[in-house]
Amino acid sequence: MSVKVLVSDPLSERAVAILRETPGIRVDEHYGLSETELLPLVSDIDAWVVRGATKVTRRLIEAAPKLRWVARAGAGIDNIDGEAARERGVGVLNVPGANAVAVAELVFGLLLGLFRQIPAADRSLKRGEWDKSRFKGRELRGKTVGIVGLGQIGRAVAQRAIGFEMKCVGYDPLLPDDTMRDFEVESLPLNEDAATRATHPWESDGFPYWSHHHHARTYWDHRHLPNILFVHYNDLKADLAGEMRRI
Repeated sequence: MSVKVLVSDPLSERAVAILRETPGIRVDEHYGLSETELLPLVSDIDAWVVRGATKVTRRLIEAAPKLRWVARAGAGIDNIDGEAARERGVGVLNVPGANAVAVAELVFGLLLGLFRQIPAADRSLKRGEWDKSRFKGRELRGKTVGIVGLGQIGRAVAQRAIGFEMKCVGYDPLLPDDTMRDFEVESLPLNEDAATRATHPWESDGFPYWSHHHHARTYWDHRHLPNILFVHYNDLKADLAGEMRRI
């Protein structure tokens, strides 16, 4: 008796090959489909593999009577209706930390791009200019990086910050101060209001962390911490994109 697995978002060729080579598993691949287009495809599946694009909605879960597992090839599971899955006895799997190193390295790629004005310097050089004094840049060394949420990504950021001779401060309501010190991160609390208003840690992708990063920024700035650099991944992307638009 074979198990039918639907793969509705692109995976690596190796991942799909492993599924296909496993005896008793039949794999169907269908990418880029809407909820309506997926409905007839889920009626007889036993397992479902997605990434971030496919929305595994209540309607789809209820239309899949044989479904037992939904696997998210990544960390976040906010594209899967967890409540509907629990009600139907469908297990939800993910791969926490799978992208931690990639995200942490990208954070520092973005930081270096901003601190060294690399996009602007690149455009200037391509225009035939040689204005070294304009693009002197700044060093990461000696700066204090504030990290909200010491999960696997936060810890990976801290490890790389230490390699750049930066000081790390952070906030995580789930970790004791001793554990924070093990990661060479100084525990720095948020104000009481921000901590009280934080969402439950199992909601969304992390958290009481990123959804309240502005509270940390406001509170830590108020304490006049020297050279603090508050790291938020989406802010870095927006700042770098803004710099590139100004060039």
